Amino acid sequence: MATIDEIIAAVQAAPVGEDGTLTLEATAFAGIDVAQGFFTNVIGHPDLAIRKASRTPGPQRIVVSGQADALGYTDLGATVTFAAQDGQVVITLAGLLNKSGPVALPIVTWISLDAVTVTATIAEPFQLVTAGFSARIPLPDGGQGSVPIAIAAVPPSGWQIAVAGQDGTGVTPAQLVALIGGHDLASFLPSELIGLLSGLELTDLLIDFDTGTKTLSHVGAGLRVTNGWTIVTGIDLAPGLDVLLAVDNPASDTERSFTGIVRGTFDLSGVPVPVFVQADVAGGQSSWQVGLDPRSGGVTIPSLSGLFTLAGGAQFAASLPAGLQDIPAIQVNPLLIGFTIGQTSQLQQAQFGATTASAWPIVPGFLTVEQLRFGFQLTGLAGGQRGIGCDLSCMLSITPDAWLYFMIRKDPASTDWTLSGGLAPGHPLNLTDLVARLLSQYVTLPAHAPQIVLDTATVTVVPGRSMSLTAGSVTPWTLFDSVVLNSWTLA
Repeated sequence: MATIDEIIAAVQAAPVGEDGTLTLEATAFAGIDVAQGFFTNVIGHPDLAIRKASRTPGPQRIVVSGQADALGYTDLGATVTFAAQDGQVVITLAGLLNKSGPVALPIVTWISLDAVTVTATIAEPFQLVTAGFSARIPLPDGGQGSVPIAIAAVPPSGWQIAVAGQDGTGVTPAQLVALIGGHDLASFLPSELIGLLSGLELTDLLIDFDTGTKTLSHVGAGLRVTNGWTIVTGIDLAPGLDVLLAVDNPASDTERSFTGIVRGTFDLSGVPVPVFVQADVAGGQSSWQVGLDPRSGGVTIPSLSGLFTLAGGAQFAASLPAGLQDIPAIQVNPLLIGFTIGQTSQLQQAQFGATTASAWPIVPGFLTVEQLRFGFQLTGLAGGQRGIGCDLSCMLSITPDAWLYFMIRKDPASTDWTLSGGLAPGHPLNLTDLVARLLSQYVTLPAHAPQIVLDTATVTVVPGRSMSLTAGSVTPWTLFDSVVLNSWTLA
């Protein structure tokens, strides 16, 4: 493997002619594979002449600048950089193409490029070569500054423009509209938010076009803004939002489609909840959705009642069965809230799923649910016909061998909650052993106590309406020496 010190020494020793031309020759880098690959696979020639050359050494690097004919172009403003990165040598040739000012792009006619640079890089340890273009887009409407971009080829004839680097570029709303092809912000975002936008910083710009088919397929932009947004009561997105705008098939009057997404956080029961906001295409322009940001993997809130309070206030939360209100520490994922925007913004519906993040004691000291999963659907939130849908199920153990299942079902159109449970198939319950466990501190059952075993048991309860119970056993139950029940059923 080459050392950067050997390469720096070879560059420093490269001859310079009387006219100021420095010539880098492959023979000067004998035995250095990455340098030989540079001349063979990048330059395609055993030497590279750099006119009006200057050398700038630095720690673990050296840069040669000047003018050169390379990469199929003549009179490039060329820079060759030899550097060590993470212990590996990287050689980069960058050539400035346009020196007379901004140049227009084909297909993407509203974009002009400045400082267009072609770049080729070869790197150890495998001598891989990468190539591409970079440039800067001067801000339109007389703006100061520019947007750094990378331009990548997409075979056979496609191209993609994307922002290069991590730092954002400050823009005005008018400049943003110009950069995305003149599409008004109202095509992506509600007017209530557009009027609040402040401190716009362009963080991404993505444009896909094809010079072979002369088509433009996608235009997108990413922004950071300093403002927040109160969507509806209870959902106040904190200042510092991320905004994504995209238009597909922008040149087609029949296939053009717009997407606007806002990302931020709001407080729920003292917990910051990361969410996205997006138009509900099926619901019309005034229908929008708030959903849990899929990048978050879920969020833990102290109790379930916070979500119901958000949806309909404390009175609505009180409509839950008491046990459900008290479920502790739930991990919410997914979460989707529908709302409308207009003169009066209102929540319409909410759907969420959750998993308990800690144990839930149902009967302290006896029966504890270690974990359960459930989903809820809340409908009619903006009107008087509010509905709650529920689908909850869990499995719990009361002895090492006896398991119970528990379910809650409710249709949003009904007022009835149906609770059901019973013994899990194949896990009988020995009632005699259970009583012995529960009362072990108070009594000791005699060794010959009858063994009462339940092989099946189910119970279904609709509070205030009905209850059904069935139980049975096929395990013999000795009542007396001469009396044995081989099986029995209770209903």
